[in-house]
Amino acid sequence: MPTVIFLLEAAAEVNPTNPEVWELLEAAYRGAGKMDEARLSGRVWYLTSSKPEEAMKKILSYSDMKNGGDYLREKDEIR
Repeated sequence: MPTVIFLLEAAAEVNPTNPEVWELLEAAYRGAGKMDEARLSGRVWYLTSSKPEEAMKKILSYSDMKNGGDYLREKDEIR
């Protein structure tokens, strides 16, 4: 997983407006248990997507999230 994350981070630096890169990076971070990084990548994915409603649906549907809405909030805001 570290190699995948490294390559996706490099791709995001080269093309920061590519929503597919951010979607994959979000998934890689989430899979590695790096939830703060996954949350940030999810936000960028949502903001760069040409179909933000689809990005939001995917983000909110993650079965490993207690409450999908909390996933996009700042860490300090979650109670």
